[in-house]
Amino acid sequence: MTAIAGIHSRSSGGPYTDLDKATIQLAGGKLHGCKFMTSDDRSNHAAAKALGLEPTNSVIRLFLDIRDIATLPTKEQIYDRFRLPIIEGLADGIDVFEFLNEVNLVSEFKWGGPEIYVPWAKDCIALIKTNHPTVKILSTALAPDAATFSAWDNAFASGGLYAMCHGLAAHAYGAQENHVDDPEQMRYYRRLESRLPLVASHQMWLTEVSLKNYQATLTQRRVGQLYGQFASTLEAYVAAIYFFTLEGPPYAVSGEEWVSHQDIARGFAEFVPPPPPMQQFQFEHFHLDGGPPVTSNPFTFTVPSHDFTLEANAVPVVAPPVTPSKMTQIIEPPGTLILEFTPPYPANGWPPGTQVSVFARPA
Repeated sequence: MTAIAGIHSRSSGGPYTDLDKATIQLAGGKLHGCKFMTSDDRSNHAAAKALGLEPTNSVIRLFLDIRDIATLPTKEQIYDRFRLPIIEGLADGIDVFEFLNEVNLVSEFKWGGPEIYVPWAKDCIALIKTNHPTVKILSTALAPDAATFSAWDNAFASGGLYAMCHGLAAHAYGAQENHVDDPEQMRYYRRLESRLPLVASHQMWLTEVSLKNYQATLTQRRVGQLYGQFASTLEAYVAAIYFFTLEGPPYAVSGEEWVSHQDIARGFAEFVPPPPPMQQFQFEHFHLDGGPPVTSNPFTFTVPSHDFTLEANAVPVVAPPVTPSKMTQIIEPPGTLILEFTPPYPANGWPPGTQVSVFARPA
């Protein structure tokens, strides 16, 4: 697997139970990190570490439950709310923190759009980093919602929020087997590839990965196998992924809760990535009796009057390098339009032959 694979901690809070621990063990030692919530205390950090979920492979989401909050908290109130989880996380070796969750949904941020959120979040993050200089902040993961994602993502980029962060956070959701490699489903995170140069690490954390409401077409065990497939086919820029979720009663209905669907862990444990393709070789030269290399093929020679050796040498077949094609955007009149590309424009350009769709919207 190219990225660290981990599990999302208990969604309903509380200490780890024997069932939680047994479920993690069913994954066969293939889970190496945890996405904790602010409701997880140090005892849960310790319990996870004892099960092989290392702190250095883990993150803590600084989660804001807005249901009982009438007005937008000040940056000082936000820091006071998150101060203890940050201190405890750092003490336990966890230094990566995800700031809030899916704020492009009104259920997660009800005080306005990105024009309100971006400057407010930047002030909150700046205060956290001032008080705890070693923390690594991940950007707020946006819900993969086609109606709102682009506007919020563009605001994060243009408003400088990404630039304040150590890495990008994103979510990957699907419901069917063919969603695992679908750019509109579990590979939705690829829309953020062009933002990687904006964050310090140039990396991305997938802090929620899940297939849900799949029961009509998939078994739990197959879901676990698909998780293994997903984890083994990630891009090099993905640092870690966390499967949603270890525990949470509402997610038993959607099929996402691992403790009530333990065959997910079993399927994940038994997945074996297919072997890499066989290396291909091609002829390079002959040697006759240790003589100079002969590149002729076929090679015609005269048999000498003594025993002799014929050596044939091969070299690996190396695909020629592909030079991406870089694009210059021109908007006339300047500033009137924003171009949205699918797939997103990479920092170094698209490979030749890439099929690209472009949509122009008013700025």
